[in-house]
Amino acid sequence: MDDAELLTVSQVAEVLSASSQTIRNWIRGDRLRAVRVGNRFLIPRGEVDRLRGEVSLIRGEGPWDVGSESGAASRGRARRRHGPRGRITRRVTLDSEQAFQEAGETWRAALRDHVLAPPDDGFSARIANLSAAAAQRAAACEAAYEDGFEWPPARGGAKPPYELRPGTGRRGPEDLWPRFDEAVAELDRVSEGRSIRAVGRAYAELAEIASHLAGEVERENRAAGLLPSVSKTRRTAAKR
Repeated sequence: MDDAELLTVSQVAEVLSASSQTIRNWIRGDRLRAVRVGNRFLIPRGEVDRLRGEVSLIRGEGPWDVGSESGAASRGRARRRHGPRGRITRRVTLDSEQAFQEAGETWRAALRDHVLAPPDDGFSARIANLSAAAAQRAAACEAAYEDGFEWPPARGGAKPPYELRPGTGRRGPEDLWPRFDEAVAELDRVSEGRSIRAVGRAYAELAEIASHLAGEVERENRAAGLLPSVSKTRRTAAKR
């Protein structure tokens, strides 16, 4: 096999519209055959052509894929990995799959709120909604796992909406945002695999951190006068 028939990881990533890390994961998972030369992998062109025909069928919805609701729901449908655990009826199977789809729609709606939002005092509320959507998705993933489903592998490397990225002037405690970024990276990583339970746990971790962030950002906004104080809010509610 000569060098003309071999492609680098970055070349394969470009051909398949995937990240270089995804290609390495596929190689290590024996999904993509490669040869090791020194400290790098080289992939036969025939392998790339084979996988290119499969990628559109096996790629799922990435965690930060906003997309259209119908298209994303179709790509992100969980797949049965084996029979249900224990005595689970067909009705429960249908319910867990429906819950998985509904949780995905809620998650994408929360992401769209961040994408479309201007910098305003609603930032804390959007993070709170993201936390709730992540918690819903975590629960749906766990239920789907118990019912014998696996996660549809997704292309990695996507980024969250702009206002949630580092270097964008994100409000809130500096010690919490690095934890949020780590949770984002972990969710992206496990979404490239098939373990729906691992994905659910990553969503749960993100939900917990986002909840803390939402509370702290709201507290800072109230202290800065960007939101009414809690006491004023209670007095207004009492008059109604």
